Amino acid sequence: MDLRVYYNSYGQRVPLGVLSDRDETYIFEYDAGFEYREIDVCPLFPSADVRKIKGTKNMLPCLFWDFLPSGYNAEVLHKLSSTSIPLLKQLAMHGRRGVGALEFEPELAYSYEKIPVDLDMAESDIRFENNLSRQFRLSAGIAGHTPKISVKVSKDKQQIYEDTDDEGFADWIIKLPSSQKNPLDGVAEFVYNKMAKKAGITVPQFYLFNARASAGYFGSKRFDYQNGIKRHVLSIGSLMNKNYLFERIYLGYYTDIVRKIAPEEIEKLLRLLMFDLKTGNEDIRGGGISMILTEENKWVLAPAYDLVPFSLENDYTPKMLKKDYEKDAVDALIYDLCEAAEFDFDTAAKMIEQVEDAVAEYSRLSLEFK
Repeated sequence: MDLRVYYNSYGQRVPLGVLSDRDETYIFEYDAGFEYREIDVCPLFPSADVRKIKGTKNMLPCLFWDFLPSGYNAEVLHKLSSTSIPLLKQLAMHGRRGVGALEFEPELAYSYEKIPVDLDMAESDIRFENNLSRQFRLSAGIAGHTPKISVKVSKDKQQIYEDTDDEGFADWIIKLPSSQKNPLDGVAEFVYNKMAKKAGITVPQFYLFNARASAGYFGSKRFDYQNGIKRHVLSIGSLMNKNYLFERIYLGYYTDIVRKIAPEEIEKLLRLLMFDLKTGNEDIRGGGISMILTEENKWVLAPAYDLVPFSLENDYTPKMLKKDYEKDAVDALIYDLCEAAEFDFDTAAKMIEQVEDAVAEYSRLSLEFK
């Protein structure tokens, strides 16, 4: 099977190349005309220098990792099909609805219509495994183990549709954790985004949507879609050719990244990593931080997302506020990263203080939901 890949960014859609399956070895070949556009769509394998990108056995080239079903979306796909679905077909099932600017043809995606979405009903469908086709359709292209849906939301947050071209609607991702197992997930995410914003970290517009059986559903405005215009987004794992889908990526992995990232983006990345360390989100995956390619062909850090440390007991208290917190050890990790990035320690100390002040707000911010 061959897939035609298109690059649809900032209102311009052009052929990017062809992705082929050759006995489960995947090869992507850039379109002959794309190399002249000087678009740095994959820094490791720029089109001007490399005509073909070869994946390994049973593994796509890194440019396409973020577009495969994963987490909850992959679970739904598994329930829909009794047999294994080839990787290229999985991409085709997302068609034009995946993350960022890459689109795939032939498109095997479900059709989308202006159908209202009831969040409580959608959460119930997930819990009882009803309407699997609709679950897959709404979660297409969104990674992560917490169930999420991509929908259109009105400016006043009162109307939600699968799809609509009506004015005043924007693309949002809304998380729908189990109202029985994880009733406080939405609140925790809401509070953590408030803390991150106070810490000087850029986050998307966010909102806590009403729920009948839990404290609320957390939603954030998509940063890869803006007013119907797509932007090219890749996770840091994909950009660095580190396979976060099958291996855990720990903090030491980021020392390589801070050495290579643009100088003006280093402070943003360090601030986010400080926040993750202070809150206890140490198992940082390469898919948990992304970068956006600007219209000027410059890679910049994307707004932060998935900020809450994973919890089995619904205890979302930041690590910094727990008795077993070891400040000296955590700060040592932070300064190791700063040293690798040749980042000023005095500036880092001020950033740490700002992040700690923000994280210390957890109890106060949580009170209004108790």
